[in-house]
Amino acid sequence: MEGHSDTTVLTRLIKRNLKYGDIYGCSYSTWQGDRVIPKSRRGKNFVRLTIMLHLLYFLAQICSISTATQATLVDRIEAGMISVIYFVALAFRWEFHVDPVAAQLLNYISNSPAMQSTSQKSTRILFCIGFILDLTEIYIWLWAIILAALTIFLPCKPPV
Repeated sequence: MEGHSDTTVLTRLIKRNLKYGDIYGCSYSTWQGDRVIPKSRRGKNFVRLTIMLHLLYFLAQICSISTATQATLVDRIEAGMISVIYFVALAFRWEFHVDPVAAQLLNYISNSPAMQSTSQKSTRILFCIGFILDLTEIYIWLWAIILAALTIFLPCKPPV
């Protein structure tokens, strides 16, 4: 914890999350200089395009589940549960109009005078927040790798 100020930890977390939002095209804001700014019109349109592609993929899943004639009830329920996960992700992303308050809030938090303090309590709290977010990111990557490996090496159903 020594050598890290509160703003460094918080800024690192904000920058990292916005960087992933830029890579995957799912955020209307980006990091520039020392603050969060709205993306350009082209960037916003790209985010809207990815939301529409997400919607089309979800609709294709629903059509595929409903028209699968040889699928058993268990297969349909399994596919439906996976589709629910995609629907929840789509519901969280569903925002076509940019909300500037989110960027303003991130700028306020990262530049607030309270974050400039070097008290041991605030440093410890931000360290714990950063640690939990780092563990969450590691867990997400490990979960995806383990799930892919299990699907490849130990499928639930024998290949046809």
